[in-house]
Amino acid sequence: MDGTRRRQGALLLLTLTVLALLTAMVLSVVQRPAPPTAVQASRVVVVGVPGLAWSQVDAEMPHLARWADSGAAGNLVVRGARLVTCDADGWLTLGAGQRAAAAGPSAEDPEGCWSGVEPVTGGDAPPGGALVPEMQVWQEGADGRPLDARLGSLARAVGSEPGLDESCVMMAHGPLAALGAADGEGQVAAYRAGTLTEWAGPSGCPLDLVDTGTATAAEIDTALARWEPQLPEGSLLVVAGLSDSQVEGRAALHPVVLHTVGSDETPGLLVSTTTRQPGLVQTADLTATLVDVLGAPVPDHVAGRPVTVRPVEDGTVDRLRDVGAAATGVSVVQGWVSAAVLAGLVVVLGGVLLALRRRPASRWRTALAVTGTAAMAAPVAGHLSALVPWWRVGLGDLPGERSWWGPGVALSLAVLALIALVLLVAWGGPWRRDPLGPIAVVAAVTVVALGVDVIAGDGDHLSLTSVVGVAPLRAGRFYGIGNVAFGILSAAGLILAGCLASWLQPRRWAAAAAVLVTGGSTAAIGGVPVWGADFGGIPAMVASTAVLALAAAGLRLTAARVLLIGLAAVLVSATVMVLDWARGPQARTHLGDFVQSALDGEALGIVLRKLDQNAGMLVAYPASWIAVVLLALILWGVADAGSPPGRAMAPLWRVPMVRSTTWALLVCWLVGWAMNDSGIAIVGLGITVAVGAAISLAARVTGPGWVSEPTTTLVPGDAGAPPAAAARA
Repeated sequence: MDGTRRRQGALLLLTLTVLALLTAMVLSVVQRPAPPTAVQASRVVVVGVPGLAWSQVDAEMPHLARWADSGAAGNLVVRGARLVTCDADGWLTLGAGQRAAAAGPSAEDPEGCWSGVEPVTGGDAPPGGALVPEMQVWQEGADGRPLDARLGSLARAVGSEPGLDESCVMMAHGPLAALGAADGEGQVAAYRAGTLTEWAGPSGCPLDLVDTGTATAAEIDTALARWEPQLPEGSLLVVAGLSDSQVEGRAALHPVVLHTVGSDETPGLLVSTTTRQPGLVQTADLTATLVDVLGAPVPDHVAGRPVTVRPVEDGTVDRLRDVGAAATGVSVVQGWVSAAVLAGLVVVLGGVLLALRRRPASRWRTALAVTGTAAMAAPVAGHLSALVPWWRVGLGDLPGERSWWGPGVALSLAVLALIALVLLVAWGGPWRRDPLGPIAVVAAVTVVALGVDVIAGDGDHLSLTSVVGVAPLRAGRFYGIGNVAFGILSAAGLILAGCLASWLQPRRWAAAAAVLVTGGSTAAIGGVPVWGADFGGIPAMVASTAVLALAAAGLRLTAARVLLIGLAAVLVSATVMVLDWARGPQARTHLGDFVQSALDGEALGIVLRKLDQNAGMLVAYPASWIAVVLLALILWGVADAGSPPGRAMAPLWRVPMVRSTTWALLVCWLVGWAMNDSGIAIVGLGITVAVGAAISLAARVTGPGWVSEPTTTLVPGDAGAPPAAAARA
């Protein structure tokens, strides 16, 4: 390809990428859903069912299934202080409005579950109430964990009064329900020992918390049908799987159904501003909802927000079942599926390299280049895998009957098929003749795929159920761009920007403009609060884009310009966070919440906690050291051309802008790592994308010449020059 065709191709690829993102923006505005409605009730009964699954609702609970179809339903994230949430942990989390666990700092088995003894009545317990003696020990355990879990927040917020008279606000029925109703000292103002199947009926309090004990799903459904007519019209029944199944011993999403007695309900999905995903709420959101329905202000330390209901068409439960199964399945199979795909790519790469040693023909170099782009495409294929309903393969009907071998194989095949599809696009056109062509196409596909999903998706974000998504079961993040996805997106965006700048040389103004448009779009996808809302994404992308744009413009990276880049990154980040904060507490994301924390004097604690979590990742996940070592080797090689890694990378610097792009990637990874609580994921996934691109490019610029175009003369540019001394040829 000559210089003119390269420039035309660069402008066409940039135009198509921007048009795709703009189309997604228009769709996100045009397809606005109906506004959600608030939850209101004169009386609330919360029934907690351990390990409840949609398959149980379908097979054994016809009344609950009918309520889910006709009323409001969602998937509940039950995450307590431990990944697998015990029954006691779930009820304590409901009572605290924050992740909690029935374990103290000196517990003999901190990973085990509370045995569940009967709360004490009489003695120090309030009249008509009960006492949970372990509450103080559990609070000490909560104080030793990063999150500010204040046990008993629900009881303190609604202001329960002792006794069983008409002035009572909340009553617990059963020992587990007592954990949710107890205050910080373990005092349960109103208590009855019987669980749901032994329930003596509504207490007359505005709020009843009911434990189902050891009852089966069918027995629970029968009891719900029996007691519904005895509830006053307008009462709200909340049936929720508050904990994970102890039989399966794994985390999962669980059903939560809201049914208003005697009301003509409209099918809807539960919505919370903490998840921003219709149909997905947290246990802490139920806490906030109960407080709000009872007319009390929600305490600031409660992590949840009151849920609302978004009207939807038919098929609510089918949609929820799919999301729940996919999110649960990903958590089970993603480790070995990722390992299987990686092992396959390594085997292919090894075979090609072995063939190259024996037969240095151009076709084997092409095979190596294709393998490199396959590795580069693997992350976006993992993201797009959520489009394929792999989780429906080989599932049993009930919890305990599920075998994840079938879904695991189906997911692996889906990822491999999507890699092949991306390769077909990357290598199926005339752009394959240019060494950067397939790399740029894979990068553009990655930016568009992640960008369109983040911008246009409304409750259907692929990141919820993809193998490289936000992992909702861990309750770390539910919306926007997580660190894994940002690592993929940022690397692809910078590589695409570098390819465009290389093609547009020596027209430096055009090259710099292409970098700014591409990098700015990537920064917007990752950082705008209503899209990616990534805390450290904006400064990382602003700084790295500026470094690459200066190199494309042929400007040296002086100390003054480094300072200006840093100030610009801080200013842009601060502006975005302040604008998000100005939207108000119900609309703002965690970016605006950080501004409020700064105003409240709590910002330093948040920063220190993030730094501690960032450092803890290296201890908790020893494999993350691989990313650290690779990062150090790349930095060494780019900074010192005479070093062993520098000599290995030297052939890549023959291509204009490649070295500057590598510097920009390093800036992005270092800033992103420092600014995020699990920032090493940005480094690891970014290196995965970049190494795939480097393998593809190296296969075509080493040896006797270009594979498909051996007589091509490279456009002069920054070959061999870091951004501090961008070429002025």
